[in-house]
Amino acid sequence: MLTLAESIFLLCINDEKGSIQPSVSTRLGYSLASALVFELFLAGSLEMEAKGRLVLKSQLLKGDSLLDETLRRIQRDGKTHKPYYWISGLGLHAKQLRRLAAHQLESKGYITFTEKRFAWAIPCPDHPGQPGSIKYWLKQDLRAAVYGLHEPAFHQAALLAMVSACQLLDLVFTKDERKAVGLPINNLLESKLPTSAIHLMSLIQADLAELFAK
Repeated sequence: MLTLAESIFLLCINDEKGSIQPSVSTRLGYSLASALVFELFLAGSLEMEAKGRLVLKSQLLKGDSLLDETLRRIQRDGKTHKPYYWISGLGLHAKQLRRLAAHQLESKGYITFTEKRFAWAIPCPDHPGQPGSIKYWLKQDLRAAVYGLHEPAFHQAALLAMVSACQLLDLVFTKDERKAVGLPINNLLESKLPTSAIHLMSLIQADLAELFAK
């Protein structure tokens, strides 16, 4: 299964140019950082205290270079912080995050890449014998979840929350569709995610809005 950070990275690749979408390039580091923090929270590695600070609850590594490096950074820091601290701090290492994400996705067989260009592996490993890149199938799954074409999995709800918080809905839905999907997405998140996760996501969304505006 793709991690949230990997999924965000894939959605941000421009199909024609094989590069990161210019409209999101400067924001990608913070988006990846927030996805890592949220996934560690969902996995039980992080918990949120009453004052909105994140505390490390488990140091067990996940076998994922991005998540494990994030865990090590949090462990070395040894203090509790609000989400903004980690999103802003990790986001400053955007080049490293992007490089790790690209290497992971290549090792899983989803993409190939050089210094200047990403290319899709078609068919992708998750859908052998069928046309379409992993990005195509990601978008199809997210759209199907929102439009009620299948029962969304927990991970899909988490990814939708991240896509919305990172202001990336335009990479999945058309302009007209975005006017109508807000309420269905909110209802889906409330039905699939625990209250604590929704609260953290609201903080992450506010933090990203502030960081993107700088």
